[in-house]
Amino acid sequence: MGRPGNSRFAGKKWALWPRLGVLPTESSLQVLMRQIEVSRGEAMPPSRLPPSMLPLMWQLYPGRRYRASDSSFWRIVYHIEINGVEDMVLEQLPDP
Repeated sequence: MGRPGNSRFAGKKWALWPRLGVLPTESSLQVLMRQIEVSRGEAMPPSRLPPSMLPLMWQLYPGRRYRASDSSFWRIVYHIEINGVEDMVLEQLPDP
């Protein structure tokens, strides 16, 4: 399965997780994402991407958590797949 903010190679397609919304809560930040398949194209360096309050990439860790490219940790609040479309909500965990 592809991971939020990251790409994975799946045959001739890439699966990306663009964010659909950012949901600030009283104590944390949540982000809603949907997996989409895109054709492989030229890579874009991070310096050419627009500024974002979210990390560019997440990596799956044990315990239903992700570690982001900024070293923050996020937990899976919600994940569902219906008819091949995946949606996921991640919540930023407080710094240890």
